[in-house]
Amino acid sequence: MLHYSIREKQVSDYYKALLRKMDSDNSGDLPGEELRHAVNYAELDIRNIAARMVVKHDSEWFGGSSHHRWRTFLKQLDPLCISYVRKWFDDMEWMSQVEAFSSGEPVWHMHPVVFLNAIKTVDSGFITLEMVLVANLGTNKPQCKKVLPYLNKYADAYGIKDKKEIAHFLSQIGHESGFEITEENLNYSGKGMRRIFGCKKGPENYNKTNDDCDLGRLRHKLWTQESTYAHHPENLANYVYAGRMGNGEEASGDGYRYRGRGMIQLTGKDEYRYFTNMHNKKNPSDRQDFVASPDLVISSMEYSVESAFSFLVSKGLNVSAKSSSVYDVTFKVNGGYNGYDDRRVRFNKVAELLNINKD
Repeated sequence: MLHYSIREKQVSDYYKALLRKMDSDNSGDLPGEELRHAVNYAELDIRNIAARMVVKHDSEWFGGSSHHRWRTFLKQLDPLCISYVRKWFDDMEWMSQVEAFSSGEPVWHMHPVVFLNAIKTVDSGFITLEMVLVANLGTNKPQCKKVLPYLNKYADAYGIKDKKEIAHFLSQIGHESGFEITEENLNYSGKGMRRIFGCKKGPENYNKTNDDCDLGRLRHKLWTQESTYAHHPENLANYVYAGRMGNGEEASGDGYRYRGRGMIQLTGKDEYRYFTNMHNKKNPSDRQDFVASPDLVISSMEYSVESAFSFLVSKGLNVSAKSSSVYDVTFKVNGGYNGYDDRRVRFNKVAELLNINKD
C-alpha cells in the first residue's frame, strides 16, 4: 500500500490531480487494487505518463537496505499481483551481485528507450538544415532550425520519405509560409477582395481596368455590398467560404471559424476534421480536437508543422508527389497556380541538393 499526501508543497498540481483520480475512495492510500485499476484506466494513461517521467527516487541498486524494502513491499502485495512482479523480483538476485552505489541518496531515473527515441526525434532525420534553408531561399536560418526537428518527425510519421516528395513538400511550405506559423489575412480592400474571391476561374480572370471579371462574376455581393465585406475579415470569410469545404451557410460563422491557419493553411471544417483524426492517430497520447478549438493549429510550432503534412496528405500528395511536376502539385495545394514560378525555384534548389531531376 502506498500512502501519499497531496498537501506537500513539492508535489505539483498535475501530480496531485493524478493521485486524486487514482485514489477512488479518497482514503489517502493507494492499495494494490487501485494501482492496478489506474494502470488500465485509459483516461489516466499511466504507462505513457510514467514512461516520460524523469524522477528522483531511492535506487534499488544501493545495497541491502533497498533490497529489504523491496522484499517487504512484495510481501505486502495482494497475492494476485505476485505473478506480475515475480520475474522482476527474481532478477534482483543478480543485481545483488553488482557493486552498489557508494551513496544512498536518491538518484535520477528515466525510461532509456523513450529517452533514446526523443534524441532520435530531435537530432536526426533525412531532412537537413541545408534543405530547409534552400527551400526558404537562404533566409531566416533561426526559424529553419526551430522547425527542423518537427519537419523530420512528421515526414516520418506521415510516410514522406521519397526525395522528390521531400523537395515538393519543403518548397510548397517555403512558399506558403516561409516556415513560419501563419494565419489567413482577410482584411482586403474592395478591389482586392474582388480580385481574390470574386471571379470565375480565379484571380487571373480579374480585370483591374474595369474592376470586373473576364469570365463572369462568382460572388456578386462583393460588388453590390462592398461596405459589408471590404476590411471586415469575419464577414468576408463567412461569405466566401460558406457552403463548401464542410462549412455551413454564411450565417453559421464557419467560414471565419475555419479560416486558413498553419504553415500550409488548413481552410474549411473538413480540413480541421481531417487533421484532428490524423493527429490523434499519430499522437495517441496527445489527443486534440482542432474542430472544436481551431486556434490550436497555431498555438505551437509542432501543430503548425504537422498541419502542413496533414493538408498535403489530404490532397493525396503523399502518393502522387513523387511522380508529379511542380505545376501539378501547385494546383493541388493552391487550387490554381498562384506563385508557381517561386515554388518551382524553391523545388529546384532542393532537388539540386538531393541529386534528383529539376523541374
